[in-house]
Amino acid sequence: MVKYREVRRINRACKYYPCHKGLEDCTFCYCPFYPCLDEDKGKHIYSRTAKESIWSCQGCGWVHKKRTVDSIFKLIRVSRLVPKMMLKNNTAKGTGVIILAHGSRLKDTKKSVHNVIRVIRQGLGLKDVAPAFLQLCKPALAEAVQALMRRRCAVIIIVPYFLFNGSHMTRDIPRAIEELKRGFPQVKFVFAKNLSYDECMISHIVIDRIKEALFHADHKCA
Repeated sequence: MVKYREVRRINRACKYYPCHKGLEDCTFCYCPFYPCLDEDKGKHIYSRTAKESIWSCQGCGWVHKKRTVDSIFKLIRVSRLVPKMMLKNNTAKGTGVIILAHGSRLKDTKKSVHNVIRVIRQGLGLKDVAPAFLQLCKPALAEAVQALMRRRCAVIIIVPYFLFNGSHMTRDIPRAIEELKRGFPQVKFVFAKNLSYDECMISHIVIDRIKEALFHADHKCA
């Protein structure tokens, strides 16, 4: 269990204090989640200065509640401690990760995978994170494995960058991993779950896309 102290910060010296009704915490003067597009916390209004519709959360005090701030800081501390704990316990030592995508002839597809890998490296503090593609792009899965082995990775986690459990997930990738196990018995391969297992996260992403589309549709009609 991660222990943390409750955050309590009130900036009474601020000339805008109290800026919100029921203000309990000034840690986040500006909301890091803006614009949240949550209609329970705000709404779109027309800005004469910007001469366009903008998101207003003037009446929202959610991020200024002690409970909210404590929860945010707890998440930050846990996310920072996990990679440190992994490295301290040698869990991540000698471990490589492969983000396995389908592949495409479009350059933006490959670029997108590399952007995801950059974020993963920063988030987990792991250096040995590599891309691989089933087809149409390089490197192939076996090539990515050999590259990580040259970096002395004895454990390789293969993360399928796939949304659904189609034929690639249920047939092609498991077959490829079995071949890798036979070809490289000195390496321990771990097959991670695909993206659809986190249906809650996927649902929130879809909700955000719908809200963005509705916002742009309203803006164009206005």
